[in-house]
Amino acid sequence: AIYWQARAKLDRNYTTFVHLLDARGNKVAQGNDHQVGGEFYPTSLWDVGEVLRDEHVIALSQNPAPGDYRLLAGMYRYPDLEMLGEPVDVGVVAVK
Repeated sequence: AIYWQARAKLDRNYTTFVHLLDARGNKVAQGNDHQVGGEFYPTSLWDVGEVLRDEHVIALSQNPAPGDYRLLAGMYRYPDLEMLGEPVDVGVVAVK
């Protein structure tokens, strides 16, 4: 789960994503991109300061290589894929 907080009023609706990157920065897995808040509460309706929970599922291959992976999260506008700022480095995921 990721928590988003609106720091400013958003005038458009955005789709959220999470990507898992290997040590070389290559994307090895991703979550289920979706419009956080769904159809009924898209980002354009969020109030400034409001915090919303967003859940993503990341499916790994059957035998992922052991090691540390970086988890990135962000938002983009669909369908033109324009990013809302830079992705956020959430942290490290260790695969053993």
